[in-house]
Amino acid sequence: MTAAIPDMAESFDVIIVGGGSAGSVLAGRLSEDRHLRVLLLEAGPDDTNPMIAVPKGAGKIVSDPRFCHFFPTERAARFPGAEPDIWLRGKVLGGSSSINGLVYHRGHKGDFERLAELGLTGWGWEEMLPCFRAIESTDLPPASYRGVGGPLHLRHDVPRTRLTAAMIDAAREMGLPFKEDPNQPDALGIAYAGANITPGGKRCSAAGAFLPPSVRRRSNLAVLTGHLVQRVCFDGRRATGVAVNTPTGAERIFRASREVLLCAGAVQSPQLLQLSGIGPAALLRELGVPVLADRPGVGANLREHYLAFLQFRLQHRADSENHALAGWRLYWNTLRYMLAGRGPLAQAPWHMSAFAAVLPDAGRPDAQLTFAPFSLDMFGGTGEARLETAPGMQLFGYPSRATSEGRITARSGDMRDMPRIEPNYLSTEYDRRLSVGLVNYIRRFMRATPLAALVASETELTALARSDDEILDFMRLHGRTGFHASGTCRMGIDETAPLDPALRVRGAQGLRVIDCSVFPELISTNTNASVMAMAWRAAQLIADDLRAPFGGREAGSARVDPAMSPT
Repeated sequence: MTAAIPDMAESFDVIIVGGGSAGSVLAGRLSEDRHLRVLLLEAGPDDTNPMIAVPKGAGKIVSDPRFCHFFPTERAARFPGAEPDIWLRGKVLGGSSSINGLVYHRGHKGDFERLAELGLTGWGWEEMLPCFRAIESTDLPPASYRGVGGPLHLRHDVPRTRLTAAMIDAAREMGLPFKEDPNQPDALGIAYAGANITPGGKRCSAAGAFLPPSVRRRSNLAVLTGHLVQRVCFDGRRATGVAVNTPTGAERIFRASREVLLCAGAVQSPQLLQLSGIGPAALLRELGVPVLADRPGVGANLREHYLAFLQFRLQHRADSENHALAGWRLYWNTLRYMLAGRGPLAQAPWHMSAFAAVLPDAGRPDAQLTFAPFSLDMFGGTGEARLETAPGMQLFGYPSRATSEGRITARSGDMRDMPRIEPNYLSTEYDRRLSVGLVNYIRRFMRATPLAALVASETELTALARSDDEILDFMRLHGRTGFHASGTCRMGIDETAPLDPALRVRGAQGLRVIDCSVFPELISTNTNASVMAMAWRAAQLIADDLRAPFGGREAGSARVDPAMSPT
């Protein structure tokens, strides 16, 4: 649905900026109230490209600028000689959920208990667990903590092979129990990864789950793709709409009578706030942007998972997918997928995850390990990740709750210009100590007795880094982003936080941020599941506010369907 909106309908009750994981949830949820006029704006195209639906199709999609933003970071300025560090983000309906590796991990109970400890009322585990359950439809047996019948399909049926069996036995040798479900309350252990895949073998993105055709046909919901929002418009301090670049390059204004919701992600939401006059005053003056609110915290507190990426040679070709995804076998497996929705193309890239306590004083798991039965030539200087010809596998990991803080700042007054991203990886002693410990932990894992007959060696580049200093040098030059950037528009009870606990922007009215930027600290695993559940919860908060009269009209009059309640 990309047709232009008639001029007479340019005013809406709610405008949602960004059609990714959070924006898709909000558009679907809020438009359930048929009296509420909702506009969803997405900078990228519709999600109709057939490769998006193929779980293993992410390997092609993530190199296509039609569907991805490629944000360079300033890592090399901090670590001279480091290879380019590019952050990918989805630029398509569904956002990064349409291009990612499909891993569905909620985050641990302790992550949300921590939010409650920080005074963020309404975001604790008691409130968030019902939201996770509401969105999920799992293939696992019923349990009190699992969702059944939700719009988001989850599968855990990755192939059970002798390599995955050896991984489970090696984990037990390392003190990690096997878990049927990676999202069960006991965090410690190893499990087959959950993935957003339908029973028919197709990607279940946020757009697919929350904006199916039946939702997009609602008369009170308009979805416009190819529209890049340049700034939020204000009357005094009240957000009244947005200015966008249309597909033709013309500027157009859309008005919002009730709320503007920014769901542009941890990279672009702070950039958009800054270009709208909300951010560090000195930066805004440098950019020539009138200062609406001096908020130094906008763009600060950047957190990211930083991967120690290790790969291993395998003894036997049959244990690796490298051969299955190359040559004539790739054509055969493509045909299998097209005819029956089966085979390696119907599976997510990552097959298993483990949550481990690496440091002696960890208390609860402080690192995540992820396994895939293939290996990539990622350091060959080509700038492109390609499957290796020799049989191999990956076992990489990252500190779950990294404490290093970076910053994102706009470079100019134009949203089309990439912002400056300073990730400040490994800037705390905790992150350095845990990263070194994690590399050594992975090596001990791979030397465990159950894997001895299957694993030949660690691949050359990482194998050369042995001492603590050598491991840190490798991490500085070749560490990998987890694509989980968070925290740049954090919510908090202190006045320095850009958002209050209801996700409202301090210093403005009628403006909220709902995406991964709002978490004050890192969620301790892949972030996509938590963003969708957070948006589900936010929709209820917003719906409650919209019930109140405004401007002589009850835009919520708007009865709110009881089904919108997360409880």
